[in-house]
Amino acid sequence: MVRTARLLVLSAIFGSMVLAVSFGRAAAQEAAPAAAAPPAPAPGGFLPPIPIDANLHDKTKGNRDAATAKSRIISGNQPFDAQAQADLRTYFEGYLFKAMTHPEKFGDIQDDIRKATLNDIRNASTRSRELHDFLTNLVFTQMRPLVEQNHHPIVRVNAALFIGELNAEERGTTTPAPTPLPQALAYLREQLASPTQIDSVRVASLAGIQRHVEATWILEKRLSDDVITGLAQEMTALLTSECPANRSPAAHAWIRGRAADVLGGICGWIPNEPAFQALAGVLAVPDNPVSLRCRAAYAMSRVKYDALPNAAQVNWPEVAGNLAGLLADACKLETTLIDAEKKKLAAGSGSFGSPGSPGVPGMPSGDGDGGMAPPGEPGGVGGGGVGGMGLGGGKGPGAGGGFGGMMSGMGGMGGMGYYGGASSMLGGLPAYKVDGSRRRLLYGVACVRAALGGPTKDADLKGIRALAQANATASPMVTKLEQAIADIDKVVNVSAKELKLDDVLKKIRTRGQELEQLRPVTEKASATDAPSDVPAGDAPSSPAPK
Repeated sequence: MVRTARLLVLSAIFGSMVLAVSFGRAAAQEAAPAAAAPPAPAPGGFLPPIPIDANLHDKTKGNRDAATAKSRIISGNQPFDAQAQADLRTYFEGYLFKAMTHPEKFGDIQDDIRKATLNDIRNASTRSRELHDFLTNLVFTQMRPLVEQNHHPIVRVNAALFIGELNAEERGTTTPAPTPLPQALAYLREQLASPTQIDSVRVASLAGIQRHVEATWILEKRLSDDVITGLAQEMTALLTSECPANRSPAAHAWIRGRAADVLGGICGWIPNEPAFQALAGVLAVPDNPVSLRCRAAYAMSRVKYDALPNAAQVNWPEVAGNLAGLLADACKLETTLIDAEKKKLAAGSGSFGSPGSPGVPGMPSGDGDGGMAPPGEPGGVGGGGVGGMGLGGGKGPGAGGGFGGMMSGMGGMGGMGYYGGASSMLGGLPAYKVDGSRRRLLYGVACVRAALGGPTKDADLKGIRALAQANATASPMVTKLEQAIADIDKVVNVSAKELKLDDVLKKIRTRGQELEQLRPVTEKASATDAPSDVPAGDAPSSPAPK
């Protein structure tokens, strides 16, 4: 099972960030058509594209010759000598990396530049270590100015993602995963902390940081104590930070969620009291979005509690009650959304027949292994590549991810596709809307279950169950919470033929009301307001345990 879990997690870990990739793609679609003759930048505007020598422009002989020389070197058909280094610099420095700054290339950066170059580096590693290191250093050196200078955000985000995907050692026949480039981690931490850096690059930096942290579990080779302690301090500060005036609350919650993801990875190596308290604090605030609290709950599942200072003094009834409150809010969130859709349908205002905008696609793995999405930020309705970063793990010093790879490209649950039509069993609602709610609710169930019992059944990290059950007050709460989890999973995670929407909604409301009674009295949420992250339009779907 350990090997299976590790193989599954490979497709979830070594990739880039959904938000940054989708931002780049969406912006490229808007920017590219108007890019034929970019205007001169206004004061304070973006830098103009970096000029490319005329003999290296697309479709010129010089461009074809440079590409051919590059391919011959990578394939081993040309020796890696001083001339080869000059040829590689001509292609990558003189053409490809400059092309990243040209708006007409924005839509090509992910696949034709980043992915293609990373493939070149991996292929080079099988020919020559010197060639691999030369290309890796070339990318690292050339991307840093693109990250730091005032280029278009699409350029800066992709450059940061590029750096986060670089490896010191590529995956081979004897290694389960690549080893990320250590100096890249230090650089990404600098960019995350930089007061002058833009938010989208901070988000991309967080993606690379998380990749480095998660790789430690696959490789069973943790970062140094100093790095882990520093990351714990940085992520805790970010998780507990107030929303800046120039950032939307939703964006800030998403960034805080990424900080929770990183904390989950490092607290399994060196348990950290302030980090645990920060995660528990996020869970305890009903006004925090359900998705953010789900990420905090899952991160708590990866804490090494037998080494956590003062674990016995934690208020376990409060923690268990807040987990119950999270699941109660998840139930209320989805029943509220379905009720709203039913009202729209009754009023004749429902826009059914298509699922609306495609969802955020899963990220292509930097190691060529499927796609991934982080907890709480899965692919949207109609989007492929949904996944769940970190939901899973294996034996060993701790538990890493594993859930995301299994869920990649999941096109429906229980036989219901995103584009399924309306059904009398669903009260006339289109299947994709009901399916989306089911997935999100089951995602919440999975996170709360993990918080109680650990990331997976065979993981050495066991969650809070044992500690909570040793508490006379918390123990019955844990029993009720586990029963609610089983009941919700049973009624929601069924085939389309078995699903009767009204019956399911009734049972979910009942379980939600029971869970609400377990929430700490001083932290009770409003009984009339829906949770804060009810989307305005079609909500994205989340991965389900099955």
